[in-house]
Amino acid sequence: MLLWHPTFIAVLEQTDFSEFADQPIALFNFVREKTFIMVFYEIMYRRLPAQVIKEVFHRRIYGQECAENELSKSLIGVAAQAKKEHI
Repeated sequence: MLLWHPTFIAVLEQTDFSEFADQPIALFNFVREKTFIMVFYEIMYRRLPAQVIKEVFHRRIYGQECAENELSKSLIGVAAQAKKEHI
């Protein structure tokens, strides 16, 4: 998860969903794949103690000087942006 998170966020930010306008199966597969990744994130979060997430996990992704909830803020931002997308 630590290794792939930056790539995952970059893919979501760079995806032009209008490319899927005439390819519903491709869109379905793309969304399903990203949904499975988010389910994996959820499972990992549930298994880790909150203190580990705040003190270790976020700092490994965003650096030692980041806020303890940086990943959560990032994921909330991506989810909010995705809700605004109209397909």
